[in-house]
Amino acid sequence: RIGLLGLSNPCSKERVQKTLPFLKTLPVEVVISDRISHHSSGKQRAEIFNQMMKENLDYVFDLSGGDVANEVLPYIDYELYAQSKTIFHGYSDVTCVLNALASYRPCVLFQLAGNTNTDLIRQYILEEDHSLICSHALGGNIRCLLKLAGTKYWPQLDGQVLLLESYSGSMEKIRAYFAQLDQLQVFEKVQTLILAQFTELDQNERRMELLELAQSYGLLIDQLPQVGHSSNALAVKICRK
Repeated sequence: RIGLLGLSNPCSKERVQKTLPFLKTLPVEVVISDRISHHSSGKQRAEIFNQMMKENLDYVFDLSGGDVANEVLPYIDYELYAQSKTIFHGYSDVTCVLNALASYRPCVLFQLAGNTNTDLIRQYILEEDHSLICSHALGGNIRCLLKLAGTKYWPQLDGQVLLLESYSGSMEKIRAYFAQLDQLQVFEKVQTLILAQFTELDQNERRMELLELAQSYGLLIDQLPQVGHSSNALAVKICRK
């Protein structure tokens, strides 16, 4: 059984409808949030998440992105997620939720809507093969991870692998985000930094500047170009190592 919901901005009905034909080719039951395309409060969206955890679905995929995922953080039942068998998936703005949940049980940085890796997704959902997941780390979208700074949901990063990616963001914005992470002493704590897709920078051929920026903080760096906002992006398990 699979659940579809949105913890961030409302999903367009077109986005939801484009996701369903693929799922209908699988031997699965699909449960869709009745608020997925409507404006609602953070509490209302979190209540739908909690209800899906109570129903012990196998997988829940968040189809949303945007700005307001952090509204749900005070209302999620984290112990319920810890006890559930459900694996939660989301990306982009939902990074803040993923890292809050990861303190209790792993979840997955991945966007089902529009992803073209249909064979890998099918094998993953049917538990035939887990090649869809290409790595494990904490983190995700750099802007949305920083929404947790100064809150009780900030992940414990000592000795951990930190993955960062971004869709939009000029070099100046990314420098500002790196400076904030540095001032949070993140770079003193993590073991390795993984740079995934930084779409705007990559499109403007500024990848080398990004690498030089990361190296200026004395970090051990890996790169993972398969992860981010591209339509063929792979998944990352969000968890402590």
